[in-house]
Amino acid sequence: MKPQYDSITLIISFFAVVIAAIATYYAFRQSNIAEDTAHRQLRAYLGFNFTTLHYTARDYKIPPSYEYSIFNHGQTPAKMVHIEGKIKILHFPLPVNFIPEYLSSKDIPDSSVVFPGDNAMKGFIKSEDSSLIEEIIQTKDINKNIRCYLFARVTYTDCFEVEHCTSFCMFLAAQSIAFEPDGKTFKKFNWEIYSRYNNWD
Repeated sequence: MKPQYDSITLIISFFAVVIAAIATYYAFRQSNIAEDTAHRQLRAYLGFNFTTLHYTARDYKIPPSYEYSIFNHGQTPAKMVHIEGKIKILHFPLPVNFIPEYLSSKDIPDSSVVFPGDNAMKGFIKSEDSSLIEEIIQTKDINKNIRCYLFARVTYTDCFEVEHCTSFCMFLAAQSIAFEPDGKTFKKFNWEIYSRYNNWD
C-alpha cells in the first residue's frame, strides 16, 4: 500500500505547486496593475490654454501671435517641458494625408518645470505669415473652404522619468468671428477642436 500513498502524496504536491504558481502569478499581476494605477494617478498631465490673439490692427505687416499658458492637471511636477506650435491658413477640412507642422517656441527653456495646479508658464505661438490677419478676415466667409488653424504640441517628462507628448489642433470657427465697427479689430472669436491631430498623453 505504500506505493499508493506515495502516488497520492505526489499528486497532492503537484497540485499544491500549481496552485502556488497561479497565486504567485495573480499576485504579481495585481502588483503591476496597482503600480500602473499609481503612476497614472500621480503623474503630470500637461495641457494648453489659449488666450489672447496679439496683433496690430493698423499694421497687418507685423505677424500675429497667440498667447498660451501651460496647465498641469496632474499631482506631480512635469520636467523638461518643450513646446512647439504653428499658426497657418489651410483648407477645410484638412486632407486625409495631412501631417501637422510645428515650430519650436523660444519663450520657455526646455529645462522648465511645471508644478501641479500651476499655469504660470506662458509664451507665444507666432505666425510666420505677415498677412495672416487679412486671411483670417476672409475665413469669416463660411463659403470659402479655408480656416485659420493652430497646431500645438508639448513634450515633457513625468516624475517616473516617462516621456509624454500631448498635441492639439484647433481652428477659428468662421461664424464666431466678429469685429469692432472699424472692421479690422477683432471683437470676439472662438476656437473649435478639430476632429483629428489631438492626442492627450
